[in-house]
Order: sequence, then structure tokens, then C-alpha cells
Amino acid sequence: MPITIVLATLWLGQAASPTPAADKSSRPAELSARASADSPGGWLVHLARHHGHVVDRTDPRRITLHCLALMMAAARVQPEYAEPNLWQYDLYGRIGRDEDAQAALKRYVELDPTDETAWLQCCAHELARRQTLEQRVAYVRQELARPGLPRSVTSDLNARLADYHRQRGELDAAGRCIENALRAQPTNVHARQMAFQVFGETEPALQRVELALAMVAANPGQVNLLWELGDLLDSLGLHREAQEWFVRAIELHERATRTPAPPEYWYTLARSQHASTDDQAAAESIDKVLKVRPNDSAARILQSRIQARLNLDSAEAPLNDVARQCEAEAEQVLASRNIAKAADLAWFFAYHRTDPQRAMKLATLATSVPGATTLGDRALGFALLLNDRPQEALDRLRPIAGIDSFAALGAARALLALKREPEAVELLRQTAAADPGGEAYEPIAKLLESRGEKPPTRPAHERVVEALQRFDRRVFDFHKRPGDFLKLTVALPLNPPPVGPWYASVRLENIGPFPVTVGEGLMAQPLVLFSARLGSDAAGLLPNYTQVILNRRPVLLPGEAIEVSTALDVGPLREHLIRNASASMPVEITAVFDPVLTPTGYDKGLSTIEAAPVRFSRTGLPRDLPGVKRLVLALKDAPMPERLRAIDGLGALLAENERLGTAAPADDGVKVDAIRKRMVALLEDQNWYIRARTIEALRWSRQPQEIESAVARGVQDSDFVVQMMGIRFFAKQQGDKFNKVLESIAKNAAEHPARVLARSFLPPTGDGD
Repeated sequence: MPITIVLATLWLGQAASPTPAADKSSRPAELSARASADSPGGWLVHLARHHGHVVDRTDPRRITLHCLALMMAAARVQPEYAEPNLWQYDLYGRIGRDEDAQAALKRYVELDPTDETAWLQCCAHELARRQTLEQRVAYVRQELARPGLPRSVTSDLNARLADYHRQRGELDAAGRCIENALRAQPTNVHARQMAFQVFGETEPALQRVELALAMVAANPGQVNLLWELGDLLDSLGLHREAQEWFVRAIELHERATRTPAPPEYWYTLARSQHASTDDQAAAESIDKVLKVRPNDSAARILQSRIQARLNLDSAEAPLNDVARQCEAEAEQVLASRNIAKAADLAWFFAYHRTDPQRAMKLATLATSVPGATTLGDRALGFALLLNDRPQEALDRLRPIAGIDSFAALGAARALLALKREPEAVELLRQTAAADPGGEAYEPIAKLLESRGEKPPTRPAHERVVEALQRFDRRVFDFHKRPGDFLKLTVALPLNPPPVGPWYASVRLENIGPFPVTVGEGLMAQPLVLFSARLGSDAAGLLPNYTQVILNRRPVLLPGEAIEVSTALDVGPLREHLIRNASASMPVEITAVFDPVLTPTGYDKGLSTIEAAPVRFSRTGLPRDLPGVKRLVLALKDAPMPERLRAIDGLGALLAENERLGTAAPADDGVKVDAIRKRMVALLEDQNWYIRARTIEALRWSRQPQEIESAVARGVQDSDFVVQMMGIRFFAKQQGDKFNKVLESIAKNAAEHPARVLARSFLPPTGDGD
């Protein structure tokens, strides 16, 4: 009878000889949040991870369902094992099963409350599904009352509760929650932001700077954060202080991208340096802009101002160059009615190189459409002044004087022309005080001085400067020498089993003096990338073959660590070990933390560190007759770990023999038929785990029909994990010929993991799995 018919008959329950009843007492007793190498839960997770590494990636649905089925099974057979629930959260999310995903995450956190990142995600999900504010607040209070709450979760929940009290005007209660949030985790930027809102005595400029510093401390490798802080300080008139952050941002950009900083960065720095009268440095910065953009009008104009202050004879040359360029463009812009370009040209001829007629024509064009830009209005106001129409200029400029300091300057000039000097002086003083760091401050100050008035003193912002001085700048060394602050360690036990599993401890420790934030958009991305070299030939070189995520904690304080245990023999590494079972070879495993993905592959980034390579010698399985006999004898009479190693070893030797083909030594101890016979006998074992492991080991190589017939009963085994191993076996052995049986299993199997696994081999049905 063809084996497919046998399977169909077995599955429909018409077989005469049942498989042994599942011995529930034989399930391993070690049930914990962490799995041992030989525990059934750990084994199933290992299978799922391996499967995800070796199958065709063109059908993500099949991969996801297959891995999900194995993770579901792992959680069923080992209910106290946390990891399969975390994998289910990820896998359910990939197929849009959000409720199942959140339920899996909740189970995971209950089993492993030390994973702070998962707990934070769980809290966010729980809050999102509660419909009223009262329900959300009740949940937050309930969670805060739980003992042993992680520091980051305590901080996050207190910040949420503070926001609730703040919105209700209960500022004392909000203040207490903010203090609790910051005491638990000082890097909580949300809590710090609310502190500024609740504790109103802090001056606004100081609030903004301290918040910016907190964000920089959480991620000193974000160029935009450094730049925004520089811009903020520059706008306060703290130009020299701003330049430190501009320079840091430029250096970081060039180090991170390995490309020159954009010319816009150098222009902003040059403008700040000019404002602080550091014109020699400003000249060097503006030269960098013009080297890339020789015709940049704004840069040429700034260069002219810089050279004038340096008393250089060439000061007019850059402005003359811009004038010639603008004159050439003006007629074309007017002829084509290019409104977008007209405002820039109008401002040049109205302010930098005055030409009343050109300025008027261009400004009129720039403001000819409703909703014209502020620049167009400003240019028109100045053009009206040039054409002795001060009242019209004032009418145009006064409405925008509060948001445009140059417009305020023009409005003051119009007021002076209208003999309204007190109003002009007051407007100038107000504008200078409100915008001490703007480009208009210097001409405003000069106009005040020309009227015998002393310009308002730029605010010293002593408290802001003190906050800047207090900031621990050692964080900027993190991206220069990350290995001085983080240590990555990979540890494997001595003499790991020849064909696995190779469980390793992967540990990331903060060995520096300041907190390190770990996560997306923070100081370090929590990815560890592994490569391996097995032996000396090219087939054993496995670059970037697997990844591990170290995201269990969002903040690592000095001395703290994140540590996970995971099997490293997955994907091509495991395949190589199995199909070269008897080969002894040197092994080297390397690990890189926080690599950067580029168009050409992974590369080192700013935060990249490497672990010391793990090197050992893998001793192959014996192929001599005494050695193989030892494995065979261990199948029945050895302790459980040795039985499992023997099953894997003999299965691997069969796979190696298949690879060797006729090259297999004729006189060695690997007697294929005898090994198969001994392994088939294990399919009658009372322990479901032995039966399941045996089917999986037989799956590694092609089996003849008599072995398929023996394995066929596993597809209707009384234990669903054995059923699942039978499904995997025949899906590989028979391919599409097995689909009819798979369709029946997908509909009728008693256990959900078995149904999901069967569906992973079939085309989509549209019924949600």
C-alpha cells in the first residue's frame, strides 16, 4: 500500500495498532522560566528558530505559521517556560492577530518579570485597550501597587499618573508622581518635560535647555538632538555655547556617515561665529560652504560681512558676485513671473545691495498672490522705504514685526521717517530683547546707538550656562570608544555536544560611569550579530548567520547587565554540524553588538563593540564500530540527556552518510540499516519526548518506505508534539504528495498547534490561520 494512503488511513482513525499512550509522568520535571538544553520547551524553541533560518524567505506566511506552531507547542509542554510566549507575541503580530499577540506578551511578562522592555510594552497594550480614562488610571494604580516592579516600569507608570493629575489641575499630586518617576529613572524624558510644566518657577529658557540636555544624555549619538540644542542656544544669544554643540554635531555626522557634513551645517556655524565676533573661525567655516556651493548667495553675503569686519580689501567682492548673479536672474524672474524666486531677489535688492526700482518690481511680484511669504512682505516693506513711501512700508511691516525681527527693523525705520521716534525706539528695544540671538540684533543695536540709545544687554542666562556646565560630557566619548563603556561577552560550555544544542550566555554590561540607553533611537541598538567559522574550508565560513536581541532593559546603569541564554547552532551552522557529524574541526564564533546595516551588508557603527572570539575544537562523532555501538547502547539504557544525544548523533550520522554517498568508507561502523532499525524501535517508547526526538532525527536524511511506514503512526500519535514531528517528517519526505493528509490534519487535528503546523505547508485558506 502506498505510504500516503497508509497515512490517510491512520489519520482517519482506522489503524488497527495504536501508538503507545502518552506517559504524562515522563514529561521532564524541569519547568521554569528558563529552559535547559534538554528540556522539551527549549528543544521546540530551538527547532523553531532553526526553521526560521533555513527555509525560503519568499513566503513569510509559511515561515511564520510553522514557527508559531512550534512556539505554541513549547509553551504547552512547558507552561512555566517564558521564551516561547515572547516569540508568539512577535509571530502573532506578523499575521495581524493582535489580541493573541497581547495575550502571549502578558503571559510572558507574568513568567519573566525581569524583562523590563516587555513589561513596558505590555503596560502600553493594556492601557490602549481600556476605553475610559478612569479605567486606565485604575490600571496604572493597580500596577504601581505590585511588589517588585522594575525601575523603568515604575518610572513610566508614575509619569503617566502625573500627566493625569496635571490635566486635572492637581499639581501637588502630579509633582509627587513626577518626583517618583525621576527618582526611579532620571533618564525619563517625558517625566522631565512634565516637571517643567508643573514646577513653574523654572524659567522657560532653562526648561527648554534642560529638556534638550536630557534628550542628548539619553542619546548623544543623535546629530539632530545636538543640532537642535545648538540652535536653541544660538537663538538665546549664547553663540559661543551654541558653537560647541554645532561642532559636536558636525563631527558626529562625519564620523557616523563617513561623509563631509552638509554645507548648511557649516553655514549655520559660520553665522553663529560671526555673531560672536569670532570672524576668523567664521571665515574658515564659510569657506567650507563655498567650496561645495561656490554660487550660494547667502554664503557669499555672509562672507562679505565677515571679510568687512576683518577689514579685508576683498570684502565687497563676494557681494559684487552675488549682485551680478541676481541682476542676471531678475529680468528672467520678472518675465516668467516666478513668484517663488522673486522674494529672495527682492530682499537682496531691498537690503543687501539696494536698488529701489528692481526691489519694488520683484517685491510686488512676490506679494501678488494671496498668502505670500513673510519674506515677500518684508522685502516689499523695505522696497517701499527705498521709494520714500514710509507709511505704506509701515502698514506692510508692522503686522509681521512680532515674528520677523528684520520686519521690526524696517518698521522702526518707517516710524523714524514719519517722525515717530519714541515708537521706533520702543519697537527696537522690544525686538532686541525678544530676539537677542537673531541676525537682526546687530543692525537694530546700531540703529538704537545712532539715536543715542543704549541697546538692551543680551541676557546672560546664568542658569542656562550653569546647566550646560553641569552636563556630563563623558557621554560624548561613548560613540568614540564604546568599548570603554560597554562589554559584550559570549560564553559557551566546554565541549558542547557535536551536533548541538550549543547554548551560549550572551551578556552586555555597562562598565562605564554613566547610564547607557538601549533601544531604537537611543545610544545603542540591542542587536548582536553572530558569525562563525567551522573548519578551514569555504563551506564552513558563515558570516552574519544569526542574530540575538538584547532589549530586556531600556537603561543600563553603571554596573548593570543584560544577559540572555540562547542556542547558537541554528541555520547553516546547525546544518553543517549535522551533515558533517563525524568531522573534528576548529570552531570560532564571533559576535558584534550594534552593527549598522548598509546597502552592501553589515558594517561597524558608532556604538559597535565586539566580543572576544569563542574558540574551541569540535570533536566529531565516532564512525568506528565501537563508537557507534556506544551510541546505540545509549538509546535505551542511559540517562535522558545521553539518550537524547545518542538519538541526535545517530540521526546526524545517517545525514552525513547521505551526503557522503558512495564516498562513505565501506568498513566503518555506520551500518545504516542497523541504525535505522534501532531508531525505529524507539518509536514504541513510552516517553513521548523520545518518540518526538527520534522522528526529528530521522527527518534529517532521506528514509526508505519501510521507515516511512514506521513513522506514519506518529502522525496520529496520542501526543500532539509527536504528531507535529510526524507532520514535519512527511512534509519533507513527500512534499506536495502529502498535501491531502495535511488538509485533513489542518481541519480535524485535536490540538491547535498541530493544525497550525499543517496549515503552514498549505496555501492560504483565508480562515485566519
